[in-house]
Amino acid sequence: MGSQIEWDPGLPQRFKNAITQAQRAIDSDALMYSMKYSRQRTGALRDSALLHTVIGSGEIRQSTPYAREVYYGGGRVNLSVNPFARRRWFEAVSANHKAAILKHAQSVLDRAFGG
Repeated sequence: MGSQIEWDPGLPQRFKNAITQAQRAIDSDALMYSMKYSRQRTGALRDSALLHTVIGSGEIRQSTPYAREVYYGGGRVNLSVNPFARRRWFEAVSANHKAAILKHAQSVLDRAFGG
């Protein structure tokens, strides 16, 4: 008795589409959660992330001239505007929201493959 495996020719494209959608979910969630922890004195950092990030690229980009300095330790973090603000806000996103972000990405993959 033999077994036969049938190849689904649409599978590679479905897989690629599912991975793309999962990455988009991760990027969107990471960007959304980062707003909770980033400095928001004028809103320029937030706006820069929204303008310069390509959702699905796997990179959150903040292209203000001072973003790096603020992220790694320059300037004072004003908690009166955002009481959750901190330096290295993506570490806070990862520490506090990683499970939710991954759960969302997994649900995107499950929907794509009928899981």
